[in-house]
Amino acid sequence: MSISREHSQHQNRENNSVTKQHLDTVDRDSDSDNGIVDNNIAVNQSTHSSSVGTTIESDRSESDESDGEELLSHSNKKRLLFGNMIVYFGREFTVFLILLLTTYATYHNLPPKVSKISPSRPFFPKGSLVNDWPHGQLNLKSKLLLTDLSFVLFYAPWCAESQHARVSYEHVARLFAREAEFSAINCWQPGGECRAHYTKVMTWPVLMAYTQNGLAVPYNGRWNSRELTQFVRALMLPMTRFTNPDELLTAMASHDAVVVAFVNLLVHRSFYSNFYKTAVKWIEKDPNQEVLYGVVTGDAMKQFGVESTPVVRMYLWNDTIEYTNDTWTQPELSKFVSTNIHQVSAWVSPPGSKAATLAPYFMRGPVVLLFTPRIHYAESNDAYAMLRQAALQYYNCPSSNEIWIREMSREFMTKQRIKSQQEHKTFLEQCRHLMKADRTSLRCAQSTVSVTFANIVNSSNDPGQRIFGPMNANEGGVSHRYSRYKVDSCDAFTANRFADVAGADMDQQSSETLAKRELKRKCESFVDEENVRFFIETEDHEEDFESIAGLSCKSNQSLSFLAMDSLVYHTFAERLGFNVLKRRSKTGLVIVDYENESTFVLKQAVNTRNVISFIGNFHNKTLSRHLKSTSRQPATSSSSDMRRYVSIKRTFSLKEINSDNFNDQVVLSNKTVVVLFYSTQCALCSLMSHTLMMASKMLQDIDRIDFVRIDGDQNDLPWQYTLDKFPALLVFPENRKMESRIFSTNHQVNVQNVLGFLLANIDRPLRLHALALICQNTHKPFSHDDCFRVLRTEITDSISFNLKQWRKVPHQRGQIYRRLQILQRMYLELVRINVSCDFSELIVGVSDIRRVWRQ
Repeated sequence: MSISREHSQHQNRENNSVTKQHLDTVDRDSDSDNGIVDNNIAVNQSTHSSSVGTTIESDRSESDESDGEELLSHSNKKRLLFGNMIVYFGREFTVFLILLLTTYATYHNLPPKVSKISPSRPFFPKGSLVNDWPHGQLNLKSKLLLTDLSFVLFYAPWCAESQHARVSYEHVARLFAREAEFSAINCWQPGGECRAHYTKVMTWPVLMAYTQNGLAVPYNGRWNSRELTQFVRALMLPMTRFTNPDELLTAMASHDAVVVAFVNLLVHRSFYSNFYKTAVKWIEKDPNQEVLYGVVTGDAMKQFGVESTPVVRMYLWNDTIEYTNDTWTQPELSKFVSTNIHQVSAWVSPPGSKAATLAPYFMRGPVVLLFTPRIHYAESNDAYAMLRQAALQYYNCPSSNEIWIREMSREFMTKQRIKSQQEHKTFLEQCRHLMKADRTSLRCAQSTVSVTFANIVNSSNDPGQRIFGPMNANEGGVSHRYSRYKVDSCDAFTANRFADVAGADMDQQSSETLAKRELKRKCESFVDEENVRFFIETEDHEEDFESIAGLSCKSNQSLSFLAMDSLVYHTFAERLGFNVLKRRSKTGLVIVDYENESTFVLKQAVNTRNVISFIGNFHNKTLSRHLKSTSRQPATSSSSDMRRYVSIKRTFSLKEINSDNFNDQVVLSNKTVVVLFYSTQCALCSLMSHTLMMASKMLQDIDRIDFVRIDGDQNDLPWQYTLDKFPALLVFPENRKMESRIFSTNHQVNVQNVLGFLLANIDRPLRLHALALICQNTHKPFSHDDCFRVLRTEITDSISFNLKQWRKVPHQRGQIYRRLQILQRMYLELVRINVSCDFSELIVGVSDIRRVWRQ
């Protein structure tokens, strides 16, 4: 019993010491939970004191119960400490997470850093005739109300298109500053009124024309001085007044349609106003005025057979349509014109981006496409007039208007073309005289003009001086450089000149001043129209016109007649296969048959007779299809991808061929020709070119095989050689060109497959030579075994073939015997080569077998 008590007492001391060690550890690790840990320590110490204070005389049951309580208390303490640690670290992690989220939110809620707005600067140079508003102000309302015609350019100073448009816009402002107001607003300036008002404008520049009656017309053309000038001229004169039917007939000869309003201005002012608005708004989509708007008033209406007014008529090439709606509004009148117009020819101007402008014409049938410079300043374009003459004859089917159309297209339009040519010559003489007089006045200016008169003429308030500069000397004006003048021998000349001009300068609206101003403006604009040419001949074309008269009614498909500006759209002509810029007068004619994928180019000079004959031959199907041909540099090491593979001995290349030499290089060649059809738009073509180049390198010593390539996208070939997909590899065997083969698209593009394709399509002696060279150029050991096996099999097959020939052709046994001797020597040579890797004797044997086999 005593031993048991001592053992129990000793065990209690050990447990108490362990418990105390655990509590000390917790006390050091859990500083934040001191209160809880201290309480536990106090409890443990009291338990420990009571346990020590118990007497040895306590019975065993009490001692056992005390030991169990001590063990249970120790387990609970462990679980409690673990829970306290989780609570502690969880609270620390929560505080850290809150701190992190607060920092992140504070950082992202800071106001954005905005750079300081750079000060705006004038977009147009100092002294420009364009009123520039670089700060984006919109205070133009008063100016717009004071002028009949105003133009406002909305720009962004950093925009490249705006910078490009600035040159053309300033040029037009210099020409028309007397007649219109030209302004420019920086619509990108942050904080400016323009940007705040026009928030949906995302592209610049934008040009708007405003008339005094509140109409706004946007400019949708290209930014060049020629088209922009035509837009301004059209807005300055949106309608033409006709006084007799001859003027109307002249307008019909040079326009696609003429829309005429017959009104009495004393009674129908509102009708006239709406018709005028229609003419102005039509310029938005037709700035070149292919559809001409006109008006007839007063007693002149009787000459046109009009009895009741108001009335609107649209005169077409073969019909006259009258507007029957009583509602004269701009939308209704525009709808009437756009719905009923039909043309025999038209100018087309693709926008420069992806569009379907030409698609409807090509889907309808063949298209006659004339490429010629578009003249914006002259009254008519002779090349287009020639095309329209041919179109009128082509569409002149038997009808009630047949005689009238024949007379207008053959006689009247021919006379108009001759008249235009004569007027153009007169205009050139006037411009030369004007330039000569201008040079004379400038030379004499520094010696004859008084200071007072020079100050009057050169006043900065006179916009004409800023417009024409030295050109004002033609009216007596002088350059701003001169302030003092000497007297010399020019007195008589300048006295007469200044006497004539002094009165004109005092009255800027006089008829003489306006006429001279318009002449100078035309002469200055004519510099851009240096390509004005005439194609009219003096001989009669009555029989020529008769050959195409009414052909549209004799065919299932009729031609469409279109014209394009060759100075702008010359790339279209290049894609069709000819360089129009190198043609005479930069003019060319082509017929495109989209359905049959054919193009026909007029190779003779463009004139009335050749154009009519060309159209007639197309109708009779006697024209030869034009094959466009483009020469490129061969694929050598100097180019990327396909041209970078160079040998130490020589540069390997694929010979580049085109449509012009395809027949000579491939069809008529006495060699085996391997042809690669590729396209620069094809990514896989580069891989095929590289593979074919590696194959040609292995077979470079065979003079009976040529490797060539042709750009199938840039070169048209006869139909039997036209492919629908690229790349395409074809082999044309020697003496068997009709048995050409194409590399299967099911095979992987690699050197082994390409060589196998080639070997399968050449004769036996050439195949032996090719196999020998392939084995010689193979450097991998495991490939030698395969190569020797194939070469041994080929020699064995050749021996079997010749033995059969020995039995079939007894009279050729001598030649066949020599073949068999060489083949036997080659077979035995393979054993030696397998050890020495010396192919020299085998190559000699291959050359011998080729020579003997051809005998």
